[in-house]
Amino acid sequence: MEAHSAKWSIKQIIGGINKGNILFDYPIQRSGEQWTHKQKSELIHSILFGLPIPAVYFLRFFEKREDSVKLVPVRWVIDGKQRLTTVHSFRNDGFALLETSLPIHLDGQAIEIAGLKYSELPEEVQDLLLGEGIPNYTIDKDLTTDEEIELLFNRMNSSKPLTIHQKVKSLMGIKFSTLLNDLGDHKTILELSNFPPGQIRDNKHQAAIIQTMMILENFEYRGFSAAETSRYAETVKDDLEGKIETLAKVEQALDYLAKVFDKKEKFLLKVVSFPMTVALAYKAIGRGVEPDFFALWSIAFNDAIQGEKEVNIQTNYLDYTNSGSTDLAKVRGRINAMQEHFDEFMLVVATNEKAEQIA
Repeated sequence: MEAHSAKWSIKQIIGGINKGNILFDYPIQRSGEQWTHKQKSELIHSILFGLPIPAVYFLRFFEKREDSVKLVPVRWVIDGKQRLTTVHSFRNDGFALLETSLPIHLDGQAIEIAGLKYSELPEEVQDLLLGEGIPNYTIDKDLTTDEEIELLFNRMNSSKPLTIHQKVKSLMGIKFSTLLNDLGDHKTILELSNFPPGQIRDNKHQAAIIQTMMILENFEYRGFSAAETSRYAETVKDDLEGKIETLAKVEQALDYLAKVFDKKEKFLLKVVSFPMTVALAYKAIGRGVEPDFFALWSIAFNDAIQGEKEVNIQTNYLDYTNSGSTDLAKVRGRINAMQEHFDEFMLVVATNEKAEQIA
């Protein structure tokens, strides 16, 4: 692996981002907004204070654009995403510096910057920020293997470890991670499921997709802990085509659920129940169950969960959702309880319809 070193000003970097020449969506990258307001503010303050900033790593490729005769160099950010998105956001008044920020010194004069946004900074401080350089290394995509990129990504994040859910993506490789990213943006997940922003940021929605795959494949999991999800992820490269087929089944189920629900489903599609619900939806498709029928069952199931008085079919599903919900017994308990309620619901409806036909 060969890396070319350089040092670009923040103004150059922001220009590259605005032109689409610096990208942040490399498949194994974690989501944005990982940093707190304090971390963002401290980065900007460090730059203005003259403290050295760690180098950024880019992966370069070339693309043809209509407005250019020559191929345009484009860089994916492999390491440094939070740093670069932070300076870009601050330049666009995305946040203000902390009220506790210390003054900086410029030409022997102390300048107060606490609580200020970029546009509120004195002009000379704005110029100082934009003129500061960030060291970077560029690696050519055509001369680097996926395995080398994945190794670099993991090594660069060793000082501030990724969560296990985030690291799972690099274990699965770039091709599969690209497909997983795309599915993570499905309407059923972003609009209908109950994943808070923090869970999306930590890639727990994608972990839930992987757990659904574990159910559909009858993988010999020992629960739904992050470590078990990671163990399954390590099998992806050895059976990539098979895993892509399973992922397609999940997508089919998500398409189905998009027809079932017309608003956010707070219980069945929350993180603890999502894999069971999606796996059940896929089985329902195989049994020829229409989305409207599945929607009726979801109402009956939610009523049973909420303890409604006039519920014909009871369930002990909640017994498996309390503490230790990732344990094997709790996971299997939820799968079985949901399946049993669905099967009984189908039987009751079928029996009632037959009775009406006889009458």
